[in-house]
Amino acid sequence: MQEYTELTEKLKTLGLKLFDGISLNKNVITYHKNIIAPLDGTEIELETKFLFNNQWNTAPTVTSESGLRVFDWSEDIVPNRRLKIGMWLEQTEEMREIRENTCKCGYCGAQYYKPAIEYCTACLGSEYLKEEDLHLLRLSSIKKDSHHKMPVPKQIVSDYQAAQLQARRLRLEKRKTDKLQSMEEERKSLDVEHSGFAWLIEHDINFENVIYYAHTGTFSFGWREPLTKEDVEKLTDVLGKHNGFPYKYEVKTKS
Repeated sequence: MQEYTELTEKLKTLGLKLFDGISLNKNVITYHKNIIAPLDGTEIELETKFLFNNQWNTAPTVTSESGLRVFDWSEDIVPNRRLKIGMWLEQTEEMREIRENTCKCGYCGAQYYKPAIEYCTACLGSEYLKEEDLHLLRLSSIKKDSHHKMPVPKQIVSDYQAAQLQARRLRLEKRKTDKLQSMEEERKSLDVEHSGFAWLIEHDINFENVIYYAHTGTFSFGWREPLTKEDVEKLTDVLGKHNGFPYKYEVKTKS
């Protein structure tokens, strides 16, 4: 335990904060033995697309083709108090620099490296963003990760109102486009249904026991009353003639 105590003191002097918690992974010991321990003393590549203030995603490692989630300093709490399982990363100047100079929006989480702006512009038009929450858009360093409520500049409020107005216009146009597309798809489905039933009429098949399922594009024979073996033979014979029934279908039979 003396070695453990000395290590924790060393990590504290390096400015690291411990992230500890009860592990939900029943195989936590095996995981650390097979996945984490082999990386001891090796150099790993950290992803910088999305940053955290106490952890990192990695590129593929020798123990994981998909990469890992690693912590600056973490410890898994297990029932045996004398058993210490965890990890830490040797901090580099590049790691410190990118966290210091990358800022994050407290509302949508968008990140900016050395931003020339103070407030996030990515989510100004969000339909869920309220004016009283605009303070969350103030960019804060990943390292600090704090978003205190502060007065919002009038220009940000003005930009928010303009963005909201434009976003509503765009949502209205999208609603119209989506509705027209839905109507067109429904029209095509009705054309198929009508054409299918017309084919059945022309070939003297009573369609009262047939239904068209638009969501699967399938004509279902015997949906009200399952067909007998003899009925199925007659039906399939007709459906197979005259170049065949041109649509997808299924036949429900009596068991």
